[in-house]
Amino acid sequence: MAGSHETPEELFAKCEANAKVVNRDIYLRALSILAGILTFPDNLFGQEPAHDSAPSVEGRNSVILQRIIREASRYGDLVHWLKEYPGQQQRWLLLALWLKEEGICEPIEFLPKQVYENLTAEKRAELGVSITDLQHHGRVEAWKPYFERLLKDRRKKKSRDPERDLAQAGYRDDAIAATRNKRLAIPAVCDWLAGTLQIDSGTLRNAHSRISRGQHHKSSDCGL
Repeated sequence: MAGSHETPEELFAKCEANAKVVNRDIYLRALSILAGILTFPDNLFGQEPAHDSAPSVEGRNSVILQRIIREASRYGDLVHWLKEYPGQQQRWLLLALWLKEEGICEPIEFLPKQVYENLTAEKRAELGVSITDLQHHGRVEAWKPYFERLLKDRRKKKSRDPERDLAQAGYRDDAIAATRNKRLAIPAVCDWLAGTLQIDSGTLRNAHSRISRGQHHKSSDCGL
């Protein structure tokens, strides 16, 4: 919730700055990273065994020997699978997984863009997330605090011309107009953004609803 000490002009500037962060490229990268997490599993080449916190001298030597054997085995596994799967896409996948497990870099940092997109395409499709919906939802949420305050202040006005009073308080005329006959902030935001972005208000409302509904279902599934 926006701080009550902020003037309408200050709150508008704050929301405007937040809305500018809503960038399609950011959402595309986030979706790619999420698809990568689902595509590239951990511990393909064997898991690190647990060790006692303070082993003896003999124990330390044993641990070192086991580590040498394990690392050689992991490298051997990589070479084996690279020979086993001669396809270019498969080799890219194996190398990306190995580099990830060794803590060298993530697949998205190593793989050529088109190869990464090809390898994660199935998981991206399973996620069923619309980048456009995410963009619209982000923009609506960015402006929500401004319109919540505006509606709250509008309800407080008891004069014959509340819109004039709101304008004198520092609210924008077009935003004031968007709150007419509205009880909730989201419809007002969507109507206002529709004119600003040249997008149908219903399109914005539906996109916001789809993403919000998906977030609610995910929270419910997690017991939140």
